[in-house]
Amino acid sequence: MREAVDRGLKTEAAVAHGIKTTAGTVTSAAVVMVAVFAIFATLSQIELKQLGVGLGAAILIDATLVRAVLLRRR
Repeated sequence: MREAVDRGLKTEAAVAHGIKTTAGTVTSAAVVMVAVFAIFATLSQIELKQLGVGLGAAILIDATLVRAVLLRRR
């Protein structure tokens, strides 16, 4: 985003460009992290189950609701 501003884009356009160009990488990383934390949810220790479910849900919400719904409006 900083590079886009340095090239002369307005701040809002630079943010939109940054989100658009990094969307695939961020989504791929979110899929991998949700899969890893889902494995934690299958373990026998209750603390690890809670950790896996909590972090997996947080990342899933971030990758879907925040990025797909809220940031798409920009």
